[in-house]
Amino acid sequence: MNLFEAKFVIDGIEQESTLKELVDACNGPYGRPAEYHCECSAGKGTVVDENLDPDLNPIEYSASRNEEYMERLLACRTEGRTGINYAAEARQSIAKALTASLWDTPEQYMLDSMSLELEWDWDTESLGGYASLYRSVAAAADYAFEIGVKIASCRVTCRNRDMRLKSSCLFLKEDEEGCELVPVKTKSDKNARYVSHTPSFDEKIKDSTVLYIPFDTSDAVLGGSALAALLGQTGESTPAMADPDYFIDCYEVVKELKDDGIILAGREIGRGGLLCGLARLAKACGTGMEVDILPLQNAFGCKDATEILFNEIPGVLIAISDEDYGYIDTQMILQDIAYYPVGFATEGGALKIRHKLDYNVADLLLPLINRNI
Repeated sequence: MNLFEAKFVIDGIEQESTLKELVDACNGPYGRPAEYHCECSAGKGTVVDENLDPDLNPIEYSASRNEEYMERLLACRTEGRTGINYAAEARQSIAKALTASLWDTPEQYMLDSMSLELEWDWDTESLGGYASLYRSVAAAADYAFEIGVKIASCRVTCRNRDMRLKSSCLFLKEDEEGCELVPVKTKSDKNARYVSHTPSFDEKIKDSTVLYIPFDTSDAVLGGSALAALLGQTGESTPAMADPDYFIDCYEVVKELKDDGIILAGREIGRGGLLCGLARLAKACGTGMEVDILPLQNAFGCKDATEILFNEIPGVLIAISDEDYGYIDTQMILQDIAYYPVGFATEGGALKIRHKLDYNVADLLLPLINRNI
């Protein structure tokens, strides 16, 4: 029997829904049923498995080596490790795919026009494999429903021991000939997903401010991050992605700013976290950058600069002209969205980071005072 239609018995308890029912409950992509593909069978139609506790350990690193960590991450393709919390990791995969596609989705297409193609590359042979797959599919279906996107297709391949959900995005194109689901083709440029092509870009980018907008209210943690994988470790927790309404608000505000031509350049927070994103953005814009993470240290209550710089909470970095700062501040306040001025463009190609271990509330104003905004 197809795995999507099988009954799951986990820890001796029969689950109420099959994988297909979980997806169908949040689906109906514009009158089309989701497509299901599966390389593994469920034998006689019942899968029996049990949940296993993950092997969690604190990550050991040295804050004095942050620059070295950044350089190594930028030079390789190390992906984060999975297995800490498969449900949270499924939500994070979807959130990252949507933030990455934001830059290349045509104007006026919002989340209610988006669909997902989901592929689970999974080890179902080992104990706990089927149970973790069930948790991952259930979490992905719930999160898609909560943020208002459809699921166009699901695929399960059973060959990879680094169990991972891969998410990609499509948008619903409507014209006189009907409706068509079109894949979002993200640019191959690995430095910045979006750079404005307006005639004034070169002039404005020299005086731009870089804002960091996390799309979730999770704590800054390194579990499952590319840094953890680079160090050969796993970590203790990963971003929970537990606030879908906040994700919707952040996505829609940033998408509108991009469509209105206010954003000069942008990059999603992905592999390598905030610091690698800043480095890629600066390179794409042809500038250096002075970065001040004191506001983030205050907001997250985190003295550890490494956790701030390398955590991978889905979100974006945007470069804006100082003349638009007031307008953006108003939009963020109206939507109750937290944003952080973390840097500004400078001459040359240097990336300078400012942080400290002991901070106070007054530090929140420093980046703005330094720019006279």
